[in-house]
Amino acid sequence: MQGNLNHYRTALYLSIVVALTNGLVCGLSVFLRPQAIRDAIGLCVLSLAIPAGLWLGSNFVRFAGAVFLLLWGGVLLWPWISSGAELPPGRLPLALVFGFSAALSLVTATILLLSRKFSAEFAEERKRQPKYKSYLRRGLLAAIIAAVVIATAIELYHLFLA
Repeated sequence: MQGNLNHYRTALYLSIVVALTNGLVCGLSVFLRPQAIRDAIGLCVLSLAIPAGLWLGSNFVRFAGAVFLLLWGGVLLWPWISSGAELPPGRLPLALVFGFSAALSLVTATILLLSRKFSAEFAEERKRQPKYKSYLRRGLLAAIIAAVVIATAIELYHLFLA
């Protein structure tokens, strides 16, 4: 990477920080509700796929990740909005972690979707990337498609046969 890719680097680093904060949110969620471990692992995997996809130059991950980050930021902010900003006693630290994660997610999604400089730098990065990244990008897309197909098959099995 060259030094002139500032918006690209910013989005990449922000997505890494979002993945780390989502890992913290997942850890807190599992601590509070141990039965939520399956959902927490899925969220962590999705969060880690975004910086990996940006590093590989995947347009699919860029847009799907931005949509995911918008939805995730909304999910984290919804309890604040719906409760009128009233927190139960002792929940301020938890609310601050969730609010910080939501803010990072929304800022990162905004950069991924609306920044023209990021788009130009992302396209330039894709042109200059080594050949192995294009193979990895195709593999990542194949893995995402396979995961969706497997998850759909499992859900259909449980819906109709279980």
